Amino acid sequence: MSVTNPKSVEIYRAKSLPEAYVIRAALDEAGVPSHVENEFLQGAVGELPAGWITCPRIHVEESQASLAKKIIHQAQLNHRNRLDSDEDNRFTRCLSCGYIMGQVDDRCSSCGWTYLDVE
Repeated sequence: MSVTNPKSVEIYRAKSLPEAYVIRAALDEAGVPSHVENEFLQGAVGELPAGWITCPRIHVEESQASLAKKIIHQAQLNHRNRLDSDEDNRFTRCLSCGYIMGQVDDRCSSCGWTYLDVE
């Protein structure tokens, strides 16, 4: 009896864990099983260098990678359209993640993006 183990491939690196979970939910809803790699590293940011290496990664079975990328693209378009069509545009939104920021905030409390010129 032969047991096959499908190859898992990375198809997306998320900016944040919430973004990774939203993408995983969109894939699950479309019937594409996925998993998030590095999700537990997010709690160690500060102890580990944050960035491309430690960000959450979405993996799917290799045979479903093409379909998964299309689903992610559509989910991102839907998200942008929702942000653009918000009836309540009187709030300042983070230019990186779309999170609603306080009127006097200069740094996003969700992703850390800032208006300030930080070197």
